[in-house]
Amino acid sequence: MSVLSLLDSSNRHLLVMSTNGYNLKFYFQVPNTPKSSFLDTIVEFSTKVESVQKVSVRSQKFSMCFDDLRRLSNYLKNHLQNIKNDPDYESHTFVDYNLTYQIQALCGEYSCSDYNENYFSICSMVNIVKRSPSSSAIYIGGESTISFLQTEEFILNLKKIISLAN
Repeated sequence: MSVLSLLDSSNRHLLVMSTNGYNLKFYFQVPNTPKSSFLDTIVEFSTKVESVQKVSVRSQKFSMCFDDLRRLSNYLKNHLQNIKNDPDYESHTFVDYNLTYQIQALCGEYSCSDYNENYFSICSMVNIVKRSPSSSAIYIGGESTISFLQTEEFILNLKKIISLAN
């Protein structure tokens, strides 16, 4: 289940992409200025499976452009369409402009008869170290499955955040 919530009165929002094994959380500070192109963001990866050790890592705060959110929305929407045509389809890796997180949508299962059973694998990683273009990056993350319904809900919530830019 994807969650979009207003954290407090200072216009901070939390958007969660919930897979079967982990959550990828986006903490957004939406600017008060109209027509802004950027929002302060922190990305957090955390496991939620009880049978493994709890892992939770966060990126440093960075300025994410709204175009990254549009690209991510389109990336996931296109992947859903491609999986319907070819369940073995794997998308190229999505990387934000700041190289702060990566997502790769992988192969899955699609059935016209039971839409609730459709899913695909997804890898998500968060850069926890990179401080400058010349430094090395260390990404931590994981792979799990996500349903089509969870993905569509996340896309809808992404669009709500994008609409705050207008």
